[in-house]
Amino acid sequence: MRTNDYINRPLLCITGLAIGLLAQPAMAAPEEILVTARKYEENIQEIPIAVSAFTADNIEDLNLKSIDEIAKFTPGLSFTSAFGRQPGSDRPSMRGITTVVNGIANSSSVGYFVDGVYLSGSPQSTELFNLERVEVIKGPQAAQFGRGTYAGAINYITRKPSLTEYSGKISASGANFSEADVSGSFEGPIVSEKLAFRVGGRYYSRGSVFTSFDGGGLGEESSKSVQLALYFKPTEAWDIRFRAFNAQDEDGPLAGGIVQ
Repeated sequence: MRTNDYINRPLLCITGLAIGLLAQPAMAAPEEILVTARKYEENIQEIPIAVSAFTADNIEDLNLKSIDEIAKFTPGLSFTSAFGRQPGSDRPSMRGITTVVNGIANSSSVGYFVDGVYLSGSPQSTELFNLERVEVIKGPQAAQFGRGTYAGAINYITRKPSLTEYSGKISASGANFSEADVSGSFEGPIVSEKLAFRVGGRYYSRGSVFTSFDGGGLGEESSKSVQLALYFKPTEAWDIRFRAFNAQDEDGPLAGGIVQ
Protein backbone atom coordinates (compact mmCIF):
# COMPACT_ATOMS: atom_id res chain seq x y z
CA MET A 1 0.00 0.00 0.00
CA ARG A 2 2.79 2.36 0.77
CA THR A 3 4.34 1.71 -2.64
CA ASN A 4 1.06 2.49 -4.43
CA ASP A 5 0.54 5.68 -2.41
CA TYR A 6 4.04 6.81 -3.26
CA ILE A 7 3.46 6.26 -6.98
CA ASN A 8 0.03 7.88 -7.10
CA ARG A 9 0.81 11.14 -5.27
CA PRO A 10 2.95 12.70 -8.02
CA LEU A 11 0.33 11.77 -10.62
CA LEU A 12 -2.40 13.47 -8.59
CA CYS A 13 -0.28 16.59 -8.16
CA ILE A 14 0.45 16.80 -11.88
CA THR A 15 -3.24 16.36 -12.73
CA GLY A 16 -4.19 19.11 -10.28
CA LEU A 17 -1.63 21.43 -11.81
CA ALA A 18 -2.98 20.78 -15.30
CA ILE A 19 -6.54 21.48 -14.17
CA GLY A 20 -5.39 24.71 -12.50
CA LEU A 21 -3.68 25.89 -15.67
CA LEU A 22 -6.75 25.18 -17.77
CA ALA A 23 -8.90 27.14 -15.35
CA GLN A 24 -6.87 30.36 -15.73
CA PRO A 25 -8.75 33.12 -17.62
CA ALA A 26 -7.47 33.93 -21.10
CA MET A 27 -5.26 37.03 -21.24
CA ALA A 28 -6.53 39.91 -23.34
CA ALA A 29 -4.59 40.62 -26.51
CA PRO A 30 -2.44 43.77 -26.25
CA GLU A 31 -3.71 46.87 -28.00
CA GLU A 32 -2.21 47.35 -31.45
CA ILE A 33 -0.28 50.63 -31.66
CA LEU A 34 0.70 51.92 -35.10
CA VAL A 35 3.70 54.23 -35.42
CA THR A 36 5.20 56.16 -38.35
CA ALA A 37 8.84 56.17 -37.25
CA ARG A 38 9.89 55.06 -40.76
CA LYS A 39 7.46 57.38 -42.61
CA TYR A 40 4.71 54.76 -42.95
CA GLU A 41 2.42 53.01 -40.49
CA GLU A 42 3.79 49.92 -38.75
CA ASN A 43 2.91 47.90 -35.68
CA ILE A 44 5.15 49.01 -32.80
CA GLN A 45 5.68 45.33 -31.91
CA GLU A 46 7.16 44.58 -35.34
CA ILE A 47 9.22 47.65 -36.19
CA PRO A 48 13.01 47.04 -35.97
CA ILE A 49 13.63 50.32 -34.08
CA ALA A 50 13.35 51.10 -30.38
CA VAL A 51 10.26 53.32 -30.09
CA SER A 52 8.23 54.47 -27.09
CA ALA A 53 4.75 55.64 -28.12
CA PHE A 54 2.17 57.58 -26.13
CA THR A 55 -1.37 57.47 -27.52
CA ALA A 56 -4.02 60.12 -26.88
CA ASP A 57 -5.48 57.90 -24.15
CA ASN A 58 -2.05 57.56 -22.50
CA ILE A 59 -1.56 61.33 -22.55
CA GLU A 60 -4.98 61.91 -20.99
CA ASP A 61 -4.72 59.12 -18.40
CA LEU A 62 -1.26 60.20 -17.25
CA ASN A 63 -2.20 63.92 -17.48
CA LEU A 64 0.91 64.69 -19.52
CA LYS A 65 1.37 68.38 -20.31
CA SER A 66 4.87 68.76 -21.75
CA ILE A 67 7.92 67.02 -23.15
CA ASP A 68 9.69 66.86 -19.79
CA GLU A 69 6.72 64.93 -18.35
CA ILE A 70 6.85 62.51 -21.30
CA ALA A 71 10.55 61.97 -20.57
CA LYS A 72 9.70 60.81 -17.05
CA PHE A 73 7.78 57.86 -18.52
CA THR A 74 10.26 57.04 -21.31
CA PRO A 75 13.15 54.62 -20.64
CA GLY A 76 16.45 56.04 -21.87
CA LEU A 77 15.22 59.65 -22.18
CA SER A 78 15.70 62.58 -19.84
CA PHE A 79 14.92 66.23 -20.46
CA THR A 80 16.24 69.30 -18.68
CA SER A 81 16.34 73.01 -19.47
CA ALA A 82 19.41 75.19 -18.96
CA PHE A 83 17.73 78.60 -19.33
CA GLY A 84 13.96 78.18 -19.16
CA ARG A 85 11.83 77.69 -22.26
CA GLN A 86 13.80 79.88 -24.64
CA PRO A 87 15.18 78.39 -27.89
CA GLY A 88 18.46 76.57 -27.49
CA SER A 89 18.04 75.97 -23.77
CA ASP A 90 16.69 72.43 -23.85
CA ARG A 91 19.10 69.62 -23.01
CA PRO A 92 17.58 66.25 -24.00
CA SER A 93 19.57 63.12 -23.26
CA MET A 94 18.81 59.95 -25.22
CA ARG A 95 20.54 56.79 -24.04
CA GLY A 96 23.16 58.92 -22.31
CA ILE A 97 23.99 61.07 -25.36
CA THR A 98 23.32 64.79 -24.95
CA THR A 99 24.43 68.22 -26.19
CA VAL A 100 26.26 70.69 -23.99
CA VAL A 101 25.94 73.57 -26.47
CA ASN A 102 23.31 73.41 -29.22
CA GLY A 103 24.52 73.74 -32.79
CA ILE A 104 23.27 75.49 -35.93
CA ALA A 105 19.63 76.66 -35.65
CA ASN A 106 19.68 75.48 -32.01
CA SER A 107 19.83 71.85 -33.10
CA SER A 108 20.59 69.37 -30.34
CA SER A 109 21.27 65.64 -30.18
CA VAL A 110 17.51 64.96 -30.42
CA GLY A 111 15.34 66.44 -33.16
CA TYR A 112 11.67 67.43 -32.75
CA PHE A 113 9.01 67.07 -35.44
CA VAL A 114 5.28 67.70 -35.91
CA ASP A 115 3.79 65.22 -38.40
CA GLY A 116 7.33 64.68 -39.71
CA VAL A 117 8.02 68.42 -40.20
CA TYR A 118 11.04 69.78 -38.31
CA LEU A 119 10.24 71.92 -35.26
CA SER A 120 12.91 74.55 -34.66
CA GLY A 121 13.54 75.97 -31.23
CA SER A 122 12.45 74.48 -27.94
CA PRO A 123 9.50 72.02 -27.77
CA GLN A 124 8.77 72.79 -24.11
CA SER A 125 5.58 74.76 -24.77
CA THR A 126 4.26 72.47 -27.54
CA GLU A 127 0.83 71.39 -26.33
CA LEU A 128 -0.20 67.74 -26.19
CA PHE A 129 -3.95 68.27 -25.94
CA ASN A 130 -4.94 67.56 -29.56
CA LEU A 131 -2.36 64.94 -30.44
CA GLU A 132 -3.05 61.44 -31.68
CA ARG A 133 0.33 60.14 -30.56
CA VAL A 134 3.86 61.06 -29.46
CA GLU A 135 6.65 58.84 -30.76
CA VAL A 136 10.05 58.79 -29.06
CA ILE A 137 12.43 57.15 -31.54
CA LYS A 138 15.73 56.07 -30.03
CA GLY A 139 19.07 55.78 -31.75
CA PRO A 140 20.54 57.66 -34.75
CA GLN A 141 17.76 58.75 -37.11
CA ALA A 142 19.60 60.90 -39.68
CA ALA A 143 18.57 58.61 -42.56
CA GLN A 144 14.88 59.27 -41.84
CA PHE A 145 14.80 62.73 -40.24
CA GLY A 146 18.05 64.47 -41.24
CA ARG A 147 20.77 66.11 -39.19
CA GLY A 148 20.38 66.93 -35.53
CA THR A 149 18.99 63.47 -34.72
CA TYR A 150 22.15 61.49 -34.00
CA ALA A 151 20.75 60.47 -30.59
CA GLY A 152 17.09 60.14 -31.61
CA ALA A 153 13.92 61.94 -32.66
CA ILE A 154 10.60 62.90 -31.07
CA ASN A 155 7.62 63.08 -33.43
CA TYR A 156 4.32 64.71 -32.48
CA ILE A 157 1.45 63.20 -34.52
CA THR A 158 -1.62 65.45 -34.68
CA ARG A 159 -5.12 63.97 -34.63
CA LYS A 160 -7.24 64.07 -37.78
CA PRO A 161 -10.63 65.82 -37.41
CA SER A 162 -13.70 63.60 -37.66
CA LEU A 163 -15.40 63.51 -41.07
CA THR A 164 -18.72 62.26 -39.71
CA GLU A 165 -19.61 63.82 -36.34
CA TYR A 166 -19.16 66.95 -34.24
CA SER A 167 -17.41 66.83 -30.89
CA GLY A 168 -15.65 69.07 -28.42
CA LYS A 169 -13.41 68.77 -25.42
CA ILE A 170 -12.18 71.06 -22.67
CA SER A 171 -9.63 70.54 -19.92
CA ALA A 172 -8.73 72.74 -16.97
CA SER A 173 -6.30 72.30 -14.09
CA GLY A 174 -4.60 74.31 -11.38
CA ALA A 175 -1.61 73.87 -9.08
CA ASN A 176 0.77 75.66 -6.75
CA PHE A 177 2.31 79.04 -7.60
CA SER A 178 -1.00 80.21 -9.13
CA GLU A 179 -0.62 77.74 -12.01
CA ALA A 180 -3.57 77.52 -14.42
CA ASP A 181 -3.87 75.45 -17.58
CA VAL A 182 -6.98 75.56 -19.81
CA SER A 183 -7.30 73.82 -23.19
CA GLY A 184 -10.25 73.32 -25.52
CA SER A 185 -11.10 72.18 -29.03
CA PHE A 186 -14.08 71.66 -31.32
CA GLU A 187 -14.22 69.63 -34.53
CA GLY A 188 -16.62 68.27 -37.10
CA PRO A 189 -17.43 67.83 -40.80
CA ILE A 190 -17.78 70.71 -43.25
CA VAL A 191 -18.69 68.31 -46.06
CA SER A 192 -19.71 64.94 -44.67
CA GLU A 193 -17.07 62.25 -45.20
CA LYS A 194 -15.01 64.63 -47.37
CA LEU A 195 -13.86 67.73 -45.47
CA ALA A 196 -13.55 68.36 -41.74
CA PHE A 197 -12.08 70.98 -39.40
CA ARG A 198 -10.78 71.42 -35.87
CA VAL A 199 -10.17 74.62 -33.92
CA GLY A 200 -8.47 74.69 -30.56
CA GLY A 201 -6.61 76.81 -28.10
CA ARG A 202 -4.68 76.78 -24.85
CA TYR A 203 -3.88 79.22 -22.07
CA TYR A 204 -1.22 78.42 -19.49
CA SER A 205 0.27 80.57 -16.75
CA ARG A 206 2.36 80.10 -13.64
CA GLY A 207 3.38 82.69 -11.10
CA SER A 208 6.84 83.30 -9.68
CA VAL A 209 8.53 80.31 -8.12
CA PHE A 210 11.50 82.17 -6.63
CA THR A 211 12.16 85.65 -5.23
CA SER A 212 15.10 87.82 -6.20
CA PHE A 213 17.24 89.85 -3.81
CA ASP A 214 15.17 92.97 -4.46
CA GLY A 215 11.89 91.15 -3.78
CA GLY A 216 10.84 90.65 -7.40
CA GLY A 217 9.45 87.40 -8.77
CA LEU A 218 11.46 84.87 -10.79
CA GLY A 219 10.37 81.94 -12.92
CA GLU A 220 7.00 83.16 -14.24
CA GLU A 221 5.68 81.40 -17.34
CA SER A 222 2.79 82.22 -19.66
CA SER A 223 1.69 80.63 -22.96
CA LYS A 224 -1.16 81.30 -25.38
CA SER A 225 -1.79 79.24 -28.48
CA VAL A 226 -4.47 78.74 -31.15
CA GLN A 227 -4.64 76.23 -33.97
CA LEU A 228 -6.71 75.33 -37.00
CA ALA A 229 -6.69 71.95 -38.74
CA LEU A 230 -8.39 70.95 -42.00
CA TYR A 231 -8.70 67.39 -43.23
CA PHE A 232 -9.69 66.71 -46.85
CA LYS A 233 -10.27 63.15 -48.06
CA PRO A 234 -11.55 63.18 -51.66
CA THR A 235 -10.93 59.47 -52.23
CA GLU A 236 -10.00 56.40 -50.22
CA ALA A 237 -6.56 56.38 -51.79
CA TRP A 238 -5.27 59.77 -50.59
CA ASP A 239 -5.98 62.70 -48.31
CA ILE A 240 -4.73 66.22 -47.56
CA ARG A 241 -4.09 67.68 -44.12
CA PHE A 242 -3.56 71.37 -43.37
CA ARG A 243 -2.58 72.73 -39.97
CA ALA A 244 -1.95 76.32 -38.85
CA PHE A 245 -0.58 77.01 -35.39
CA ASN A 246 0.31 80.19 -33.54
CA ALA A 247 1.84 80.29 -30.07
CA GLN A 248 3.23 83.01 -27.84
CA ASP A 249 5.35 82.51 -24.74
CA GLU A 250 5.95 85.29 -22.22
CA ASP A 251 8.26 84.18 -19.43
CA GLY A 252 9.69 86.23 -16.60
CA PRO A 253 13.32 86.44 -15.48
CA LEU A 254 14.99 83.15 -14.71
CA ALA A 255 16.33 82.17 -11.32
CA GLY A 256 20.10 81.99 -11.42
CA GLY A 257 23.28 83.17 -9.84
CA ILE A 258 27.05 83.21 -10.04
CA VAL A 259 29.19 81.84 -7.26
CA GLN A 260 32.74 83.23 -7.02
